[in-house]
Amino acid sequence: EVAGKTGTAQVVQLKHTEGAEDDEIPIRNRDHAWFAAFAPAEDAEIVVSVIVEHGGHGGSTAGPIAQRVLARYFERKAEREAEPEVPVGPPLQQAQLAREAPDAGR
Repeated sequence: EVAGKTGTAQVVQLKHTEGAEDDEIPIRNRDHAWFAAFAPAEDAEIVVSVIVEHGGHGGSTAGPIAQRVLARYFERKAEREAEPEVPVGPPLQQAQLAREAPDAGR
């Protein structure tokens, strides 16, 4: 589970753009979109904050970006946890290396 908050930061207030669709407003005047989240909600281990300048609305623009970041994080975590542990022994001495691979130093 993810806990998060979307938001929209108004760039400018323009009476003539009230009620207009985002694509009808010049990009430089479109609102900024943001989304902040952490996961898992009960025991957070990752925090993501996304701000999309002139991106419109947090839920439709910044939220999906954060979702992809979180999904990739947990995919990579699952991959790491699924990898078998490789036992690590004591380091080999130089003499052992020389006997086992006499051409290794060339």
